[in-house]
Amino acid sequence: MMDQFVSIRTCRWNDCYYQFTQAKRTCGSYLKHITDHLEANKAHQCLWNDCNQILESQEELATHISEEHDIPNSWTTHTSMHYCYEHDVWCHSNQMWDAHLHFQHLQRLNDFCGLLKERGVVVVAAHCLFCLGDTKPLSVRFAQYHDVFDLHKHMTGHLAKSGTPKACPHPICKDTLGSESDFWDHATSVHGIPSFGPRRITGKRKRPEDGDNNKVRKGLKVA
Repeated sequence: MMDQFVSIRTCRWNDCYYQFTQAKRTCGSYLKHITDHLEANKAHQCLWNDCNQILESQEELATHISEEHDIPNSWTTHTSMHYCYEHDVWCHSNQMWDAHLHFQHLQRLNDFCGLLKERGVVVVAAHCLFCLGDTKPLSVRFAQYHDVFDLHKHMTGHLAKSGTPKACPHPICKDTLGSESDFWDHATSVHGIPSFGPRRITGKRKRPEDGDNNKVRKGLKVA
């Protein structure tokens, strides 16, 4: 990929003329340079070498400049893999993941944010009620939890830090709450957060003969 930038040598986005051959530059910095151009262009217009074609979205613009002009960028380069349980799709960059979260999750947000499993396999991962209502990046707000214990531990941390909220922290729910017990009841009944009891602690799995030996040592007759 570095050879690709070296062969291009100069950024031909509008009047930039940035040199890709500068010493001590990395491929990642070149990808970011191109991606910054794409994300700053709100009209989604390709300004590479006077192309001027207008696309429907940043994603389509990124795909266009990669396929039509052979210019790598962070959108189309496999730099980070993210998997969405709910939609069964892989996003191969942080930009693609953020776009997926924005259009498929944030703009279609509903009350349910619980955990769904089918035969022990996660079908829909859960989300934290507190994080959903925050202003953090989408990747943080829509963090996926596929384990009930981890989800409860995370949400308990929010409660310990800020106390029981007077209203549900979910961004589209304003139900009032009176106590921590009310919060958990509400989280389960309204938002589908699975209820959780004490985690069962298990030791090393015993072999059948180990169990028999234990009974013999305790003076119990083994059938």
